[in-house]
Amino acid sequence: MRTKSRLRGVVLSILCCTAACSKNADQQRKVDPNLPAVVNVGPPILPSDTAKKPVILPGWTLDDSLRFHAMQNFALLGAMMAFKDQRNVMLQYHPQAELVLQDSTVRGSKDISAALVEFAKQKSLGEFVRTTKSMHANWTDSTVIDSGTYTIETKREGGQVVKEAGRFVTVWRVHAPPTEWTIFRDELKPDRSARKTVK
Repeated sequence: MRTKSRLRGVVLSILCCTAACSKNADQQRKVDPNLPAVVNVGPPILPSDTAKKPVILPGWTLDDSLRFHAMQNFALLGAMMAFKDQRNVMLQYHPQAELVLQDSTVRGSKDISAALVEFAKQKSLGEFVRTTKSMHANWTDSTVIDSGTYTIETKREGGQVVKEAGRFVTVWRVHAPPTEWTIFRDELKPDRSARKTVK
């Protein structure tokens, strides 16, 4: 019985001391504003909270906006290849991008742009057009997976025009302006049966 009374007394002493210390700390903080205060930390910010999403124009859906961005960038890439503009082709690709072809893989935006411009020179590239068939956005890592078909128009010696076709799968990495989208992975799969001479 005496032991219980002692324990009760110890507990009451601790509680009283805790309350007194808390009260004293509050009073001291009012007197001295430099004393550290308790800061409430908010929930963690996830990558998906800050990922750059394309602007959706009035009357458009997210799919419309994604397709529009892809179409713009593919058109620019095709034009830069036709003009043999290696610097601007390089800007369309992420520095650590990967270009997967049927017989080889090229890594790094500098080497990829050199390979594409060299192809354009050798083949006398007239146009390189891609048509998106399917898109999927993953905002957790700021990427958009884009797939569809492409056509390439080149010229042979003597003026013959050759058309080739195939399928592509492109992974876009979404960035902040001025370069909002860059290609992180680009895979081209030619369809040999679709190759034909048109002129």
